[in-house]
Amino acid sequence: MRWCLSWLPFVVACSGTYSIDPSASQNGADGGGSAAAPAGCDLSKEPKDSPACVSDAVGFFVDATKGDDAAAGTREAPFRTISKAVSAVGDKSRVFVCGGSYPESVQITHTSKVYGGFACDTWVYNASIRVDVAPANVGAPLLVNGANDVEIGDLFFRAQPGTPAARGSVAAIVSNSQNVRFVRGGLTAGAGVKGADGTLAAFTFPAAVTTPGGSIGPLPPSPAKGLTVTCPGGATSTGGNGGNGGGAAPTAGLHAGVGGAAGGKPGTAGAGGQVGAPGAALAVVNGALVVKDGTAGGSGGVGGGGGGGTGSTTAAQDTYYGGGAGGVGGCGGAGGGGGGTGGYSIALASIDALVSLDGTVCEAATAGDGGNGATSQAGQPGATGGKAPVVKNNDGGDGGAGGAGGAGGGGAGGVSAAIAWYMGSAPIHTGGVKLTFSSTPAKGGAGGGSGATPNGTSGPMGRSVDVYPIP
Repeated sequence: MRWCLSWLPFVVACSGTYSIDPSASQNGADGGGSAAAPAGCDLSKEPKDSPACVSDAVGFFVDATKGDDAAAGTREAPFRTISKAVSAVGDKSRVFVCGGSYPESVQITHTSKVYGGFACDTWVYNASIRVDVAPANVGAPLLVNGANDVEIGDLFFRAQPGTPAARGSVAAIVSNSQNVRFVRGGLTAGAGVKGADGTLAAFTFPAAVTTPGGSIGPLPPSPAKGLTVTCPGGATSTGGNGGNGGGAAPTAGLHAGVGGAAGGKPGTAGAGGQVGAPGAALAVVNGALVVKDGTAGGSGGVGGGGGGGTGSTTAAQDTYYGGGAGGVGGCGGAGGGGGGTGGYSIALASIDALVSLDGTVCEAATAGDGGNGATSQAGQPGATGGKAPVVKNNDGGDGGAGGAGGAGGGGAGGVSAAIAWYMGSAPIHTGGVKLTFSSTPAKGGAGGGSGATPNGTSGPMGRSVDVYPIP
């Protein structure tokens, strides 16, 4: 696999025009917490640049190996999880995390400063010490929602690949927040999953019927009565009544031609179902990332009933020949299911937020291909018109065939993007950041076929970009 690489200075600015507070979001100054700084601690600096700030007086400590969430969260009695420490933030707004693996998802909902890179025994900063946050379950390892003045330094968040049930993978989602700063560290998304192919849920058609024929006698017979069938979904088709040669004229089938002088006209064929629409790769609905699958094709129209056959009589009017009833139309076929849109792979999603990155690596993997739309079901044939005695031209018209269902639309290819953002202006570049993403765009799924009706619309190809504005 070949990968695209981009070095950019980067800020994501969303939902209107924002200005960055240089003291709060650019140099590590605390924007929350009112704890007094110990001697020698400069809270305007990151703790790596002011070691005296690595203190119980201004923050909480986390050690994945020796910590305990029932402890006090101090240097000597650290918490075990970052989540516990973040939930304890108040007057003390800083969290110090020592090296190790943290299998958890972290959610930040208020001002917090979370720093990694510390040795667990000495709490001395070392840029080579890694803090890896990688939950075992699918989902974003980091969620920042409704929190302003957040800083995250030297933490590496890695998301699991998507699954058929949750196709996308995103390492961090920042929403409804301002002045959120990532310093060094990394955000790595897993691969998106291919969208499922659409399926056909075929209708069970009503059993075939035998259309009543005309009768013969010395007096005008009772007209052959057209039948009615009810199709899946409730639509009906009715054949026309036959004439009796003695004044009872033939009738038209429902949605059909009328009985003519010679014989019943055939019913009209049902219309084909509407073709399914293609999927869309990525959208934001109610603040959440969603993909839009291809839609199913519509059901085919019911066929029209055939017209009743004209009755006749002899010149002496001593024998009457009734016309056959018109055949019922066939039921329309089911539409093909739409293909699923491929899962996305996004390192950072910014939704109505102001985010800056400095020295951070954002890595997206391959996105999933779109699934194919399903082929639709053919319509049911119409019933044969009822037969007339002796005079063949008095036969009822055949019912029209039901229309084929519409083919399913193909799913869109997924998005592979280091950064995806929604609302507001284009990103502002203010600091160095490394962005990687797949060089091969995901394929869109093919639209389904449906015999005589047009194929469903194929899904669009996915996007592979460093920065993706979500439409």
